[in-house]
Amino acid sequence: MPITNIKSRWRQGFLEFTSTEGDDIEVVNAMAPVKYFLEFNGPAIDTTNDVNQTAIGAGAITTVDGLGTITTAAGDDDNVEIASDLIFQAGYGCVCEARIRNDDIAGQGYFFGFSDAITEGADSLPIDYSGGAGALVSDADDCAGFFMDPDKTDASIMCGSTIATTASTPIDTGTDAVNATWHTYRVELDTAGNAYYYFDGAYVGTDTLAITTTDPLCVYLGTINREGFANTLDVSYIRAWGGRQ
Repeated sequence: MPITNIKSRWRQGFLEFTSTEGDDIEVVNAMAPVKYFLEFNGPAIDTTNDVNQTAIGAGAITTVDGLGTITTAAGDDDNVEIASDLIFQAGYGCVCEARIRNDDIAGQGYFFGFSDAITEGADSLPIDYSGGAGALVSDADDCAGFFMDPDKTDASIMCGSTIATTASTPIDTGTDAVNATWHTYRVELDTAGNAYYYFDGAYVGTDTLAITTTDPLCVYLGTINREGFANTLDVSYIRAWGGRQ
């Protein structure tokens, strides 16, 4: 079907083209100097050239019916991480967006956004609630994004950041996670290091001076098991773009 409705706008100093067909909205930044698209259109994910993958045990990412499916190993706190290279920097402005579906909110947590490391290592995410009783834990030195963790006392989808190992106060999106429900997550970093969060297209909050502007960053998605059974996280797409030094 030909595109019948095209709009454009300037955001973060870049021109975005938005095409609308029915209920589907796609945003493609055609002019950003640095772009990263992971669409899961091929028969397999190239973990050498397309994405960095770190997995504990049998954890892996595969393509299934046009989606990326991340499967954890069966052990409690086993994690799987995928990330771009460290090709972004807040000081030049950058944006990342992903559409994600968590299939077991009681048994699996996740983080999506920008981070200063392509892996946090075994049993860790950049931000999670592994401290127990809803206590926020930040393993990344610098990051900004969305997170949900059944180790918290409720199923809230949150967003927040860490700058120089100091975590922000989490922002509640006002939405609890629901099994097998798609959500779109978007993080925008301006050149001052402020983070702006958008959930399903709606603005939900800002972290002022959220991240070190000179740190190299990757776009990162990680999931972590919180029970003794394997779990899956589905990804429709990951997109990111920004300025170049």
